[in-house]
Amino acid sequence: MGGRPSRLLGPDDEDFVVQTATTRPTQLGKPFTRWSIRKLVDHLRRNISRPVRIGRKTLRRLEVLTEVVDQVTIGLVCSLVGSWGNVSRGRGS
Repeated sequence: MGGRPSRLLGPDDEDFVVQTATTRPTQLGKPFTRWSIRKLVDHLRRNISRPVRIGRKTLRRLEVLTEVVDQVTIGLVCSLVGSWGNVSRGRGS
């Protein structure tokens, strides 16, 4: 079949991505408090000590990051709304 072969992350790379994603950007010297997918991918690619070539789609596909991405989304929604009290916390709310 045509197309570019998929690039698979090794277990070490995946662990590093998860470790980076769960670390506050400010602790890594970044001027923002939350990761977005785009910012995280950019940071991983430009990391001098350990660059990881990963795309946004691949990052989203990592099941281990689903919770982290959800937390980032919830944090973004909460910052836009202003407080937790105004955000629905589930389907039954």
